Amino acid sequence: MGQASAAIAAIGGVIAAYGSYQQGKAQEYAAEHNAQVARNQAKATEEEARENSKRQRGNNERMLATMRANLASQGTGLSDGSSLAILGETASELELSVLDNYRSAESQRSSLLNQASTEIWQGKEAKRAGTINAFSGLLGTAGKAAGNYVDGVNSGAFKPSALYRGRK
Repeated sequence: MGQASAAIAAIGGVIAAYGSYQQGKAQEYAAEHNAQVARNQAKATEEEARENSKRQRGNNERMLATMRANLASQGTGLSDGSSLAILGETASELELSVLDNYRSAESQRSSLLNQASTEIWQGKEAKRAGTINAFSGLLGTAGKAAGNYVDGVNSGAFKPSALYRGRK
């Protein structure tokens, strides 16, 4: 009975160690997946920002063309100082708006890439922890098994010769 108990405890320890190792690998896989999702989002954010900037600049050009046409229809010359100042100021503000939007998107992209890096790091750490826990569990199980064996031999429950039959 004592030998069976020791064997069951050893098997249980091995299974627990394997479970720790597999859990670490699963967490690493999940972290790699999450990192890829974040990288994909960062790429989509960059592409969207580029397209939005292009679209916004086109809208800005149309707005400035409309302003020039309105100024011309009012008889105000486009070479007039105040007309040029208004057009110049408007063009600057419109471009600044484009740049602000792009900068905001770039900040979001950078944040997503940092998130991806953090996910990868956490996954590697989880895998490392799972491996350490597995080895720790195996060592603990081996120590308990050895202790149980010694206790069994000392109490007479185990007979060392029964374990080594036929070996001299």
